[in-house]
Amino acid sequence: WWDWDIQHLYELEHVWSYVSASGNLVAVEASWHGYYVQIGIGAKIQAEGNHPLLFVQAGKHAMVATPRGFDEMRDEAIVAARERAGEDGLLEHQFFTGLLGKSADVDARVEKYLRARAFTPTFDFSKRVQITREKLIPWSVLREWIPLRVKWWIGRIS
Repeated sequence: WWDWDIQHLYELEHVWSYVSASGNLVAVEASWHGYYVQIGIGAKIQAEGNHPLLFVQAGKHAMVATPRGFDEMRDEAIVAARERAGEDGLLEHQFFTGLLGKSADVDARVEKYLRARAFTPTFDFSKRVQITREKLIPWSVLREWIPLRVKWWIGRIS
């Protein structure tokens, strides 16, 4: 979960870690702009212990195994973070249809908010974010929380 994507309010991305019966990391998949991609299997997985090491697209949150994974879409990533900032307004995924308060007014407010935060990605992947156990919650809890959080943000932006 991220509050923002540079093109819309809220982003939900996923990483699936597959672990053997002995507790070893054996495969990793991640979401990528609504699709699922295989990050690695066995020895091809970059990991620290049993935790996969992934790289995240600035402002968009798609995940890949190495920074080179963004090479083919470098120009599109720059356009998305600059010229297309905010263009999608409030994202309303099928899980939340009718629950987030999407409207033309909200979309316009979100677009204005994000356009003011447009940026040019540096493709510097030195900032680390560790996903620790205390940052993980069950889907049932997150699904109930997301509409509340989105409505909170809508109330804060003008």
